[in-house]
Amino acid sequence: MSDIDRAELIIISVFCLLLIVIQVIPLCKISGRIGHSAWWGLITLFPFVGLLIWSYYVAYAKWPVEEKSARSNADLGPYRRTA
Repeated sequence: MSDIDRAELIIISVFCLLLIVIQVIPLCKISGRIGHSAWWGLITLFPFVGLLIWSYYVAYAKWPVEEKSARSNADLGPYRRTA
């Protein structure tokens, strides 16, 4: 392996790590904020298919945060918030 090959390998590795950080960490945080396991963000490590699965799951799954909000609104009685 020549020096040029090593340099290219290092550049590609750094680029891949940056993509992982830029994509996976925010999606893990989004998953956690909507009330699901933050581990769902790791599915996006699979190129294209993982992001499609994650997007579909987030779009159509029931969000625990919404259920908690609905319960807290029900507890307020006549003073409940309107959306």
